[in-house]
Amino acid sequence: MLYKVFCLPCLLFIVTTYAETPNGLFLKFSLGPGVIYESASIDDAGLVLAGKNHAVGWAFKDKYTIYYSEFGGLIRKTIDGYDYINIDAYGLGFSYKTLSNLLFSFAGAYSTVHLDHKWYLANQENSRGTGYGCNLGLEKDFKLSKRFYLGPDIQVFFIKTGNSDFRFFGATVNCALKFFLTPGK
Repeated sequence: MLYKVFCLPCLLFIVTTYAETPNGLFLKFSLGPGVIYESASIDDAGLVLAGKNHAVGWAFKDKYTIYYSEFGGLIRKTIDGYDYINIDAYGLGFSYKTLSNLLFSFAGAYSTVHLDHKWYLANQENSRGTGYGCNLGLEKDFKLSKRFYLGPDIQVFFIKTGNSDFRFFGATVNCALKFFLTPGK
């Protein structure tokens, strides 16, 4: 019952508020927790300790962006004597802003999977393959200043490797901070 009382006003607030983001070059840092399921080799679900969806891009015509993206996550799961799985994807994306200021995005990417003993050694030990990935996102921006915007960034992603046959399907709820090099209104 409490979630209905809390979620409905939050959803209405997010959909009806409007913050006009500027055009031009931007940087986006997006981190948050999530869940993931691997369907081929591990066949198990887990928690994403640190999901990410970072981007560097260009916003234009008040509703479109083209960006270079890094998405994926760090998963605490023991496999083959390693304690962490780090999945990364690097690629190009496109987003469209609706009239209610929601950004819908899609990115296609080159992906890598690494197994590691420590979380801070991510990508330094055992590479388990490369492949492709895709990311669908939904984002809402709230203006902090003329250059800074903050908001929720929900992403759903799929990553598949070729040589090790990993297939990850994940979803994260991130907090995104955007910095525009061109100040807004």
